[in-house]
Amino acid sequence: MMLHRDVRGNGPPLILLHGLAGSNRWWRHNIEEFSRHFRVYALAFPEYGGMRRHGREIAVETAANWLLKAVDRLERGQRVSLIGHSTGGLICAMLAAMEPGRVHRMVLAAPAIDLRRRTIASNLIPLAQACVSSSPSFWPLLLADSARAGPALLISSSRSMVASVP
Repeated sequence: MMLHRDVRGNGPPLILLHGLAGSNRWWRHNIEEFSRHFRVYALAFPEYGGMRRHGREIAVETAANWLLKAVDRLERGQRVSLIGHSTGGLICAMLAAMEPGRVHRMVLAAPAIDLRRRTIASNLIPLAQACVSSSPSFWPLLLADSARAGPALLISSSRSMVASVP
């Protein structure tokens, strides 16, 4: 299993998971502070970020299994804390439901769990509003990561995410 990760700090393990169209670079302003108290792993999902050419497309339905394998590889037998943003939050919640004994603590930042709109198109306006309301300094990273992922991966991941939400 190949992992693209940024690892820093010492202490209990903390895994950071980005959202759709993201990368582990989205955590760049948080890693230094977190690493004062934790051994921080900022992961990139297969086909996203630094894994664009090395991964295989990951479906939301199987992402918790991928995350569990990553946890086992990084911290065999250890309970880990998780912070997930958007789709990363959904996948963290799926892992916690599947293997609650492996999760010490969990923070879900704007998790893609309660999608009131069940189609990709109906979620585009709220997503666009969230992007526009974010700091303009974040836009270049958002655009670069979205472009790197590409429209086909973003659409297939979005379909998978909408289909996986109960």
